[in-house]
Amino acid sequence: MNDRVIPFLKKIRDYTAYIFSWLTILIIIVALAGGNVNISAAVLTKVLLLSLIAAVSCTVAFTRTVIRKKGFLFRINLFALVFIPAEIAVFYWIGIFRDAGTVYQWLIFFGVILFLYIVSVCIGTIACKKEGRSLNNMLDDYKKGRKDHGEQQI
Repeated sequence: MNDRVIPFLKKIRDYTAYIFSWLTILIIIVALAGGNVNISAAVLTKVLLLSLIAAVSCTVAFTRTVIRKKGFLFRINLFALVFIPAEIAVFYWIGIFRDAGTVYQWLIFFGVILFLYIVSVCIGTIACKKEGRSLNNMLDDYKKGRKDHGEQQI
């Protein structure tokens, strides 16, 4: 069991650190651009929680530790269904979203999510096709090797 749990927990740790680092850099850039020189510990704690939620969601969805026999589309849809509501809730909690928001703000938010989803699906499709071609080539080489040694063709 430790051979699966320990790497799973390490991935959560690593993903949390990576996500938190990038979000902190973005917060600093936005704060400096907006003329705000103060970033509260409460905001950083909330960003750390968002990073942890993202890391757990990503690790559960995209590793084979919890979900073993599902494909990429299932995994990315699971990640989106779990993470997007959590992201919206934390954005309200942090104060990035206020009140109900405008239609324009929500269009930008969901436009970015849709764009990244489409890019992810395209990358996943390309990777699957490449892996499929590689597996077909290995099978063809195996069949050729059996034929060359006089064995029955499969």
